[in-house]
Amino acid sequence: MELVSPSFRRFLGDICIVCKVGLMLLLTIFVRRISEEKKIKCALLLRRIFEVLFTHYRLSRLTLFHILNFIERKLTISIRRVREYTQKCHSECEEDTSRWSNELPEDIMQNVLQRLCLSDFFRCSAVCVSWQATVDMAIASKYCRPTPEFPWLMLCSHPFSIKDNCFLSLTDDKKFICKSAPTYNMKRGDCVGSIDGWLIMADSVLWRPERFMKPWSFYLYNHHTSTFSINFFFLNPLSGVRVNLPSSKSTLPCHCSNGPGFCILKVAASSVPTSQDCYVVSLCISGHLAFSRPNDNSWTLIDQGDARGFIFCDIEIIYGKIYAATTEASKFLMVFDVHYGNGPPGYRAERLVMLEPSPVPNMFLNIWRTDGVESHSNCELISLAKNSLSEELFMIFCSTTFILEEDQSPWHVIFGSDFILPPQIQAFRVFKMEWKINGPQWIEVLDLGDQILFVAVGGNKMISTSNFLNHNGLNDKAFQRNCIYFAYHSSCLTLPSKGRSFGVFSLTNRSIKCVTFPEEHSFTQLYSRPVWFTPNPW
Repeated sequence: MELVSPSFRRFLGDICIVCKVGLMLLLTIFVRRISEEKKIKCALLLRRIFEVLFTHYRLSRLTLFHILNFIERKLTISIRRVREYTQKCHSECEEDTSRWSNELPEDIMQNVLQRLCLSDFFRCSAVCVSWQATVDMAIASKYCRPTPEFPWLMLCSHPFSIKDNCFLSLTDDKKFICKSAPTYNMKRGDCVGSIDGWLIMADSVLWRPERFMKPWSFYLYNHHTSTFSINFFFLNPLSGVRVNLPSSKSTLPCHCSNGPGFCILKVAASSVPTSQDCYVVSLCISGHLAFSRPNDNSWTLIDQGDARGFIFCDIEIIYGKIYAATTEASKFLMVFDVHYGNGPPGYRAERLVMLEPSPVPNMFLNIWRTDGVESHSNCELISLAKNSLSEELFMIFCSTTFILEEDQSPWHVIFGSDFILPPQIQAFRVFKMEWKINGPQWIEVLDLGDQILFVAVGGNKMISTSNFLNHNGLNDKAFQRNCIYFAYHSSCLTLPSKGRSFGVFSLTNRSIKCVTFPEEHSFTQLYSRPVWFTPNPW
């Protein structure tokens, strides 16, 4: 009896041949003296070889995950049955020892739950059976809510890591808490936005919507068509509830190829998916916009109109209207009023011109080149944010410094990154849109007051500290007022640790304080775009 099947032996033989060819290409690129053009061609060929290898790797890993999930479900069922049997056998003893908790009046129990943070709220269910029933009833009926939570930071692990995605609470001693949703393996998707307690996910088993580390993001290429399905959906990671959005297969009409270079930069939502007025708008890497509602069959493309020739870089939804910013956001914004009626969905476009004087961002003005290296200093990137309570719109200038390699080396071609020094955060400027008699105008904000701004590629959030301090009793050491908490990640082969920018910028003294991660998670977490997320089980 053969221990290894002939098909598996053929597969191993193919892998050996591919490895030999890859080694020969590496020797050709880095040992022999050949032209740069031939080096680039060899690097591209080597990348295609890696695609074949890692496609098989990801498929094998997916099969293993399904087996492990099946075993985990069976173990969970067995543990639950053992626990129920144990509780039944010791019911009399538990009645005596937990009499004080069983006899606790319901109104007092509700007052206790309303004063607990979210993590302690769920821990109460482990005290006794009666408390577990009370917590379950509170979650189901939504009549008793825990205290408001500051945003958590969603951290994505490396695709090759066995660790799952998780969340970081800055108020909980920087401990990683709340592993991925019980009904969904979050390593299968990437977060492209969030609203309240919901994450907006892009799910594709063989594809990750990031512009970096492309060789690790391969899919089975179809020679007849280069498109494949990318599923979008809302996900509540605490409850596991999922609300579907239209997939991208033949329905995302932005004329972009759904190949390995295609990605969605951001998806913004008008409200939580349980609301009847909810709709979302997506921003792709080419700057195109499309909107849809949950459970729609397709997306509706938004024409750029008066902004033709410009590329949209960020979006926000305020009072049901889409505000789209370009690199000229300091001068004008495009506003799209979306409406749904009995017929097909539509929208009305408006060019919102800002009054003078308007702020001027530094867009790649300070550039110098030496020895094949291109250095950018004080380059400001534009993004939008809104105050969810007052529905006020803010514009953020993020000043960065980075160094690029003018002529990409073969390694940079293979790994899809040409940073020698990834973007380093230098400072922030914040502007608020105020309506004057003649129209809107950007006014610089020097003091946020009791507001805290959370900034990340996946979306920005403006939070008021007064409500949280009254409920949680947090002091200024936990979260500082008039500050900007930022979290960015950029791929860099030469300095991978420098690609993680996570810190606090004070608008008061214009200083930056870096925040470090726990040592055991410093290299495996924050692999892809971090996202600020406000936890809520409802």
